[in-house]
Amino acid sequence: MITTDDGRTVSGLLLDEGETMVQLRTSPTEQESVARESIESLTPSRVSFMPAGLHESLPPDAMRDLVGFLLIPKIAEAAPGNEPRVITIDSSHEIEFPAAGGRDTGRRHRL
Repeated sequence: MITTDDGRTVSGLLLDEGETMVQLRTSPTEQESVARESIESLTPSRVSFMPAGLHESLPPDAMRDLVGFLLIPKIAEAAPGNEPRVITIDSSHEIEFPAAGGRDTGRRHRL
């Protein structure tokens, strides 16, 4: 969470911390950049982005898949031209992480 010198608060997922700007994902489709010179404080949120009660609404196999996905280490290095994409899990529980313009590691993961 960022608090600016004019009292504004910006919350989101930290995308980038550069020398002059800090970039946050504020929603699934929006991001906001804040100039470092206007930041009064930058603190991690104590609230999870995971919706409250999600564990109660998911069947056990879906929860297993979610936890497995969250535990997968970073697969490919960031490279110019890579863009976020929706990842789908097929019926065999394989996940493919496409990286257009990135370095292909040839790794596949099964949950």
